[in-house]
Amino acid sequence: MAKTRFFLIVSILILILIPVTNLSAESSLSSFAGVDIDFVPAKSGTPKLMLNGVFATQYNLNNNLLFRGCFGIKTDDIIENGFFQDTPSYFTINEFSAAYKLPTGLITQQIAIFMGKYESLGSDEFMQKNFSSINYASLLFSKKLSLFSEGIINYSGVGLSYSMRFSTPQALGFYFYYDKKYQYNFLNFDLRFSSAFDTVLFDIGAGIALPLETTDSNDSEVFLLIRRCDIHAGFSLLLGNNPVTNLFIQAGLQRIQIKPMPDTTNISLKDVFLFVEPRFTGNYLRCNVAFFCIPEAQVADLPFIPQPIGCDIHLASPDFMMFRSQTTVGLHAAVACGLSEEYKIKDFDIQITPYIDYSLLGGSFNLVFMFHPIQYKDMGKFFNFSLSYKAEL
Repeated sequence: MAKTRFFLIVSILILILIPVTNLSAESSLSSFAGVDIDFVPAKSGTPKLMLNGVFATQYNLNNNLLFRGCFGIKTDDIIENGFFQDTPSYFTINEFSAAYKLPTGLITQQIAIFMGKYESLGSDEFMQKNFSSINYASLLFSKKLSLFSEGIINYSGVGLSYSMRFSTPQALGFYFYYDKKYQYNFLNFDLRFSSAFDTVLFDIGAGIALPLETTDSNDSEVFLLIRRCDIHAGFSLLLGNNPVTNLFIQAGLQRIQIKPMPDTTNISLKDVFLFVEPRFTGNYLRCNVAFFCIPEAQVADLPFIPQPIGCDIHLASPDFMMFRSQTTVGLHAAVACGLSEEYKIKDFDIQITPYIDYSLLGGSFNLVFMFHPIQYKDMGKFFNFSLSYKAEL
């Protein structure tokens, strides 16, 4: 209910701020859809089969107004529930936004309202919108059905954004949004700066998060109380030619507590983000070597990273033609582990992931096999595969 009221407030604000203009009939509509099937064998009994789907659409009116929506659906185990029976499924709104562009001389301004994730720090989205840059983030942070890579800091919830792109390849972004995390409601204020030159791409941001409480220290109810402050910050840096040989670095802290919540510390290892990836491109092979330490909560959304701390070697062929269609084959080999509260290694894992991308009917098939060699005694953990298809409509 609070999110709904907040969304109505920012909607009214943007309507007040947008000037009345004469819109022509020029418009364009583009859409993206994808489906993913995950098959997981079981140690005993029947295997699991899950289905994921995503649909995204974008409507551009007069090159000034831009409406975007991205929606997802995920099912429970289809085999357990039966192919011809009702299977529980979950619907999510990944993004719903409306943006208005104001070109004024040497600066292009844009104001937007959004729900869901929007231009997260560290993802490709902000740079692509402002500089039309080629994807520069690591493939390790790409999800099979996502439009953009995962970010260091998620600008998510319900909010308002304002950005300025200058005549030089530089841009500023401001974000004000309301979301729920760490079991509290937060108001967030963020600032970012990005630049895109021939051999250097740079994206840096920082912000504060104010937890909203409704009871004071005496457990008496109050209308609104803010007595703590969190800080988050991060940056992405690409040195070299994109997309050939280069060095990609990301680092950040998702949470620094100025006045810690009860039973918590100012900084936790679980909130540290550090990623270094040198990339090499030859005539017959591409090789990326990544070293990472990422928050544990993000691992579940990243198929090529099995644990928060480790390294990954990614080998991939250049694009080649197979049956008259563009094809790429590759392999991820990751060694990773977690750390306990006593900083002892836990959940050590090795993950080998061969894959193939195949262009067909205006879209792309992606087939991934995932092996965990040291867990060979448990078939459910040793092996699984997924098949996905995504296309622009």
